[in-house]
Amino acid sequence: MGNPARVQRPGASIYRKRSSPTYTPEQSYAPPQSRPAYSLPSSPRHISFRPSTPPSLPNYDYTTPQPCTSPNTLDTDSQILCSSCQLPTPRRDAPTLQPCGHATCRACVRARLLAAFRTRPFAPPACCGPATPLPLALLGAVATEPELLAYHMKLSEMKTAPTNRAYCCDPACRMYLYPALERRPYSRTCPRCLRRTCLRLARIWAILRPI
Repeated sequence: MGNPARVQRPGASIYRKRSSPTYTPEQSYAPPQSRPAYSLPSSPRHISFRPSTPPSLPNYDYTTPQPCTSPNTLDTDSQILCSSCQLPTPRRDAPTLQPCGHATCRACVRARLLAAFRTRPFAPPACCGPATPLPLALLGAVATEPELLAYHMKLSEMKTAPTNRAYCCDPACRMYLYPALERRPYSRTCPRCLRRTCLRLARIWAILRPI
């Protein structure tokens, strides 16, 4: 039997696939006149993405507030000028410190906290001096959990008398032993190297412990 004739349903149409146009190598795309024409070097090895001179960062003074250099670019309704970096910052991200009344952005608060860890002896981060320390709630909003724990340990070491401070017995560690980490009267465990230190003799507890 032969193939039955194809019956077209009423209302249906037969669509033919259009062939895509072919382009010859002689044809070239001409950009519109409104677009600027860009010219690149013939060899890609002459293209350098590294600047000739590295950008220099401004040396900010985090202790003394400086006057505003561009007051016309500041939206006083929603922005405030940071007293350290002199950049416009949203008011919700730059709280006003008391009693000096200076506003400090989150980036500068974190920079002061990290700089305080390098001070010897330890000095808590402040705005205009020891009389205006940065609030703990503000530091907790910009610091990570390990940084906040290290800050509490530094404060505890600063408030403890030098004769009552306890450090790890390992000479390579010498970490301050925070009193609240362990409630044992004669020994403490270092959270960094996990060594046990005798508080009376500052020696390894495993050697001094009686058998």
